[in-house]
Amino acid sequence: MSNTSDFVLNKEDHTLGNLLSEHIKAHPNVYMAGYKLGHPNVPQLFIRVQTDGTKTPREVFAAVCEKLINQLESLHQEFTREWELRRITNTGEQGNMQGAGF
Repeated sequence: MSNTSDFVLNKEDHTLGNLLSEHIKAHPNVYMAGYKLGHPNVPQLFIRVQTDGTKTPREVFAAVCEKLINQLESLHQEFTREWELRRITNTGEQGNMQGAGF
């Protein structure tokens, strides 16, 4: 098939396969994307991407990976900020309880 590429990711499974294929499918230049696992004893993930030809499958794959990395980094920063705020708040509440004679 024209404008189609297969990507092989070692030591990966359904978790990354489903995430990548769904985000690749959402790309405006993609006709088809899917994944499969080879053999249960061989941890290899195969991802197939077919584009409309305005972008290569490799360009789409790289763009989607970069976007996902940025989104996950943002999520990590937000989670860390909230975790620290809760830790500080909980530490303050425990200090107030001890001062109140509990």
